[in-house]
Amino acid sequence: MCFNVFTFAVVNAEACNPAYVVYPISTIVAITDPFVRIGGTQSTTPSTPGQTYTATKNAIISARNSTIYVGSTFDIMKNVRAVDDGGRGNNITSLITVTGSINTAVAGRYTVTYKVVGQNGVVVTKKITVTVALPSAQRCA
Repeated sequence: MCFNVFTFAVVNAEACNPAYVVYPISTIVAITDPFVRIGGTQSTTPSTPGQTYTATKNAIISARNSTIYVGSTFDIMKNVRAVDDGGRGNNITSLITVTGSINTAVAGRYTVTYKVVGQNGVVVTKKITVTVALPSAQRCA
């Protein structure tokens, strides 16, 4: 595996001018360590003998599709939970951001997306569908 790594050289533009010019210096680095992983979860085996290593898995968001009736209320965080480290870590529900909206006055299907960043820096998303349905008496009319 090879990666392009950028370092920067800072050069004084002029001796009497305090401005600096930054030049990127590109270097190709070959990674030969069989335990290095790019993205996802990290390896559970130390790369260096004698090194203590604790892997952190991606966070997990628990949320499910719901059906409600026109005119009712919907708590967008009810039964939603995020737990770090593959479900074995800390409760990080308070770190969830939510996108999407639900109009409970209009029947239809609405998408809500939950997003959280776990301890390992990986962004995890979960999409659910909320169906706003007409009550059965209105469906037959």
